Amino acid sequence: MSLDRDPLDEDYVKTRLKQPPFVTIDGVLNVRDLGPYQTADPSLITKPSLMYRSGEVSGITEEGMGIISPTPRMKTHPD
Repeated sequence: MSLDRDPLDEDYVKTRLKQPPFVTIDGVLNVRDLGPYQTADPSLITKPSLMYRSGEVSGITEEGMGIISPTPRMKTHPD
């Protein structure tokens, strides 16, 4: 099966990656904030700016770490 598709417009991608749920973190690509999303309990939501999801994070800079962990509460990496 061939997936011959036109590439996405570069300006569109750059614009979209600057909008929620995407977060700009220095040294990491394609970072998404996992909040606020509704949970199985409709009265509860996930807390914004607490959990993030991305691909490869080995290139994160000190500045990037300051964004995802402004306080030393990040203790483990769940992957």
